[in-house]
Amino acid sequence: MLHFMRELKFGENEFKIRQECIGHVSCVVWDSAIVACHYFVRYQSFWKRKKVLELGAGTGVCSIVLAALGADVLATDLSEGIALLDRNIRENWKVITRNEGSVKAEILDWNDSYDKPLSFDVIIMIDVIYYLRIVVLLLPLKLK
Repeated sequence: MLHFMRELKFGENEFKIRQECIGHVSCVVWDSAIVACHYFVRYQSFWKRKKVLELGAGTGVCSIVLAALGADVLATDLSEGIALLDRNIRENWKVITRNEGSVKAEILDWNDSYDKPLSFDVIIMIDVIYYLRIVVLLLPLKLK
């Protein structure tokens, strides 16, 4: 499979994010994710010990950066994106755990209800509405 590594630095942390040339939109680091990560680092004290849900995590760069800032993150995406997400989490595990953060990848299809009891301080969605048809799936999503 054709892939390439993207090395990124946010604050004092360096990250390696694998990107793959498959799929549609969840396989690369988009510019909006880079901007969001710089924003997260700018307000890094806010994220310590926050419970964060990321919808449409893609490569996981935002979830990984938040975890490196001390957040506990649930990074979600469709089933076909989970392997890449897991791989990037493993690749960056040392920097993630350095500040007592955590990140876990989980499948979440916006067509389905999410029946697990969850409680989050923050829900993030970075550039997830690339195709207009996705909006109709997002609107009825139920998080208990």
